[in-house]
Amino acid sequence: MTLSSLPPLAGHLSQLSQRPSLPQSLNLLHLLLVPFLPPPSSSSSSSSSPTVPPPTWETILNHYGPNTSIHHLTLPSDSSAWATLLLRPPPPPSSNGVPGRTFSKLSLAFSDPSPTSESREPLFKEMMDLVNELLPKGSEIYFCGLPDSLIGVFEEEVKGEVKGKFRSYKVQLSLEEAVEGKKSGGGKVKVLEEGRFERSVLREEEVQKVLTLAQRPNPPSDFTPTLHLSSCIRDLETPGQEPISWALVYDDLSVAALHTLPTYRSLSLASHTVQNLAVHLQDAFDQLPEEFGLKGTGWIAADWDDGNPAGKGFFAREGWELLEEGVRWAKGVL
Repeated sequence: MTLSSLPPLAGHLSQLSQRPSLPQSLNLLHLLLVPFLPPPSSSSSSSSSPTVPPPTWETILNHYGPNTSIHHLTLPSDSSAWATLLLRPPPPPSSNGVPGRTFSKLSLAFSDPSPTSESREPLFKEMMDLVNELLPKGSEIYFCGLPDSLIGVFEEEVKGEVKGKFRSYKVQLSLEEAVEGKKSGGGKVKVLEEGRFERSVLREEEVQKVLTLAQRPNPPSDFTPTLHLSSCIRDLETPGQEPISWALVYDDLSVAALHTLPTYRSLSLASHTVQNLAVHLQDAFDQLPEEFGLKGTGWIAADWDDGNPAGKGFFAREGWELLEEGVRWAKGVL
């Protein structure tokens, strides 16, 4: 595990949570905060408070496992311009024989992530030089949300064709606004007051089914660590009180697989689902270490895929901020 000339953790988290680094830094910010969130076993009814891990970079490295590294880069010509990289190599083979991730995941943030930034591209080139030093030739790497205008630089640094270059767009909303709920709090149809529907979380045995219905290829194991933060609306009049609207949570705490069954649409259930998820996130963020100074300042984020006008329309109606620059979930071989 490696720490590379990192600044004090609390101060850096504050930088990531503010502009200009925000909003494209949000994925990395959340990945750095996840190790400090209460575990699934924690609950308000517990007789003792969960142990809070020390607010250090080492806690983050220990959480993500062997060979994880975090790097902070600056430009020789301008020390105020920086980039941070979280590199998560493939985990060790599992003991149960189930195939695991075979590629390294890279998450990044810049002091100035705007397309007009003069520092972003040279910092990214430095980052790729570092990755080539750290990983052996032939390693497969996967950038989680690479800004659109950097895809050309990435293609120059890897062998062969870059895979998975589909474009998505980031949207975000403050947790305070999401918890309040633009439509779910005062929507024209307050279906949850009728007693037929109930807010809940998804159960482990339901994940594969909801992923299939939402046409998501991810394995259910991707969502196991954050399942307690998921959200769903259950129809209490169906056998087994089945979920009829739901959202899972990715490892970077962004909204995943938001979906409402067709027969239940036009009831604002997606709005209620997202609001319920925001409540779960807010409750978790309220338990972050005091040293971070981030309580009451959190965000909820999502990515809507290019070519999905319904997704764009939903987030626009809910008042989410849309980034103009797309991002790519790009995979290549060194």
